[in-house]
Amino acid sequence: MYDRALQGYEEAIGPELLPTYLPALNNFFSFGDLYARTGREDAAKEMYSRALVGYKSVQGPSSKWCMEAEDRLQKLQATSPKIGACQIEGADIESPKSGPLKRKHSAISVGDLT
Repeated sequence: MYDRALQGYEEAIGPELLPTYLPALNNFFSFGDLYARTGREDAAKEMYSRALVGYKSVQGPSSKWCMEAEDRLQKLQATSPKIGACQIEGADIESPKSGPLKRKHSAISVGDLT
């Protein structure tokens, strides 16, 4: 759903204005939340970072949304597992709820969103 919304924004305003369009920035932020909840920390960091850059340019670095995006990025940095920390006998540990969603959205790349 977030992907479709971003595609619609891009078609409506163009890819060059997308990083400064507040509804698109809110969508990046929500996409980051989705990825963080489903265990895709790298994708979540990318989405929060994109939102943060846009919020800084549109609202200024002291805005509520900038601070929230920075906070979420810091939490992801602090909770990122070390290499091998989530492996037992060579098997990755995943949340049972994140499996199907991870597979469904694995084809989406950040480059497809811009």
